[in-house]
Amino acid sequence: MQKVPPLLRLDKNNQQDYDPLVVSLGPYHHGKEELQSAEDFKLIALEMFVADSGHDVLFFYFKVLQLVNDARNCYFEDSTKKYDDETFAQMMLLDACFIINDIISRCKSGANFYITRYCLGDLASEIVLRDMFLLENQIPFWLLKFLMCLRCGKQEGEEMLNEFLNGTMFGNYKGSGIASRDKDLPHHLLDAFWLVLVSESCKDKPTSPKSRASNDSVCLNHFKNFGRCSNLHEYICNLPCFLWWRRSNIDNDSNTKKYVHCFRSATELKAKGIHFRRSSADSLKGIKFKSVPALTEQ
Repeated sequence: MQKVPPLLRLDKNNQQDYDPLVVSLGPYHHGKEELQSAEDFKLIALEMFVADSGHDVLFFYFKVLQLVNDARNCYFEDSTKKYDDETFAQMMLLDACFIINDIISRCKSGANFYITRYCLGDLASEIVLRDMFLLENQIPFWLLKFLMCLRCGKQEGEEMLNEFLNGTMFGNYKGSGIASRDKDLPHHLLDAFWLVLVSESCKDKPTSPKSRASNDSVCLNHFKNFGRCSNLHEYICNLPCFLWWRRSNIDNDSNTKKYVHCFRSATELKAKGIHFRRSSADSLKGIKFKSVPALTEQ
């Protein structure tokens, strides 16, 4: 688990781009007083995770304790040596259950969704997803998948992780199964998010006229606002697909189904002589460039 290079932290104006605002995940920001409200909620998330699982808390705790050395090795030693094995295992379990509860709440709606929003508040619940994709705020993806599949079963656990990752980027788009891999798993959620962005598994996928029209509308909305983003983190935080779960969790109003993606204006690109057509691949690797000689004026 990497840390933000110290050079980037010299600019205090960018501090909010690197530090969690609501919840700490992993040891790097653990124990911060301003994040205590989420620490209290982690115990509730653990209870919801255990409920109807057929096991008690100790079952999951000892499963994590058996893997504690592997989890420690994912972080810089100086950030974990102050915790004994029992305390570190407890941290990993609580943090993983917090994330899993959030994923289940967004994918399945139900009581967990309303309990989470009631305990954290509407504003904090919106910011949680932003915190989950910070570089220094990660837990091992293999541990997250292990507990998800242990709780829900392998097939359902992987499906929910894939739905969450693809939904975060593409709205209700069903893409490649990053979480279904048996090897070469992403290191953490941020790494998984990046892999979804560059996945080539959907290359040249045929699309119906209806879906093409829908995708074109989404892309044009995305083009309109990209110029407002000053950096990649701001771009990611403003991806409206972060709110894709609103389509079923809040109400049935059509406004909750809109995705306001961010891309440079298509009109600006064309004005500069850059012409484009939509790719059939839902991946950043699906972009191809072709240089065309300029037309000679007669």
